[in-house]
Amino acid sequence: MQDMVRIMNKYALVINSVVQTIIIANAPSDYPDVANNLIACSDDVQANWTYNGSQFSPVPAPTISEIINARILNYEKIGPDLARQIKVTNTLAGITTIQSVQVMKDFGLILQMVREGMLPTAIYALQQSAPSGFVTQDMINLWISMLQGAL
Repeated sequence: MQDMVRIMNKYALVINSVVQTIIIANAPSDYPDVANNLIACSDDVQANWTYNGSQFSPVPAPTISEIINARILNYEKIGPDLARQIKVTNTLAGITTIQSVQVMKDFGLILQMVREGMLPTAIYALQQSAPSGFVTQDMINLWISMLQGAL
């Protein structure tokens, strides 16, 4: 009796025009739950590639502009929370209303940078700042550490 050799094929599991994973199988019918989404593919096709109905394509790498835009959007998203964390830290340290007014006079622009998501610029500005009134060097260092931790 002759041994049967099964030839395995490579299939891309495509959902919403995106390759989710690669499956090695004898036929799509080996995976009946997803058989309608299995497309025969070549060895170079990888997960996250796109499929336009007749051809697989790698997802193009983002441009430098897209990378920078995404980073800025992320900073803008987390900036308000970081500014709030600085205010919480000041409150827990016992800041008074008068001291708070002085902090805003001395560090208001930096706090605005944080709130707007200009985190690297705010870090630089804090590194150039001197202690003033309620704000000690330890507090400045803490703020810098909080911002750096968010990058």
